[in-house]
Amino acid sequence: MTNLINAVTVSIGRNVGTVPMSALLWESYKIATRNIMNLALQRPVDFVVDGQGGEWEGTPEESAILTTLAGDDGFNADQVNGLRQMLKWLLRDYHQDAVAVHVGNSALVTAPVLEAVA
Repeated sequence: MTNLINAVTVSIGRNVGTVPMSALLWESYKIATRNIMNLALQRPVDFVVDGQGGEWEGTPEESAILTTLAGDDGFNADQVNGLRQMLKWLLRDYHQDAVAVHVGNSALVTAPVLEAVA
């Protein structure tokens, strides 16, 4: 079974230029991003993917991807625009060039129910 759900995903990177921010600043940035998403979208972040594997302009960097799911309600334009505005201030505070924001439908694919084998 597949269900469409509205989702907002924010992807952030650790580097300032080509140099990673300190561990403490990186944790602070991730927490601040989560708090802004919670506030703007009026729902808690549902999951976070955090670790190596990101790249920005050809420079490898650690990244974090935070996603909030809305279910049937969706997100309204005011919530999404508010998130974008708050993220702009966060970019300045953490000396970041950009942040990736994706708003759209995601497909939740679930396994079929299997009968128990005795």
